[in-house]
Amino acid sequence: MGNIMKINLYAEHKGKKKNKMNLKTVEEAIFKYNNWIKKTNREDKIENYEEFLQAQ
Repeated sequence: MGNIMKINLYAEHKGKKKNKMNLKTVEEAIFKYNNWIKKTNREDKIENYEEFLQAQ
């Protein structure tokens, strides 16, 4: 799954469609997600990213 899609899902989940987002925060979330994927041996797909965002 591409990072652009992850950024859009992150923004949608956090409800920041109109407000500016801090790029560092988004990068940290993607980095944590990538580590979570490796630790849990999951596939990088939309459902898993949404699950990760809900768990945060």
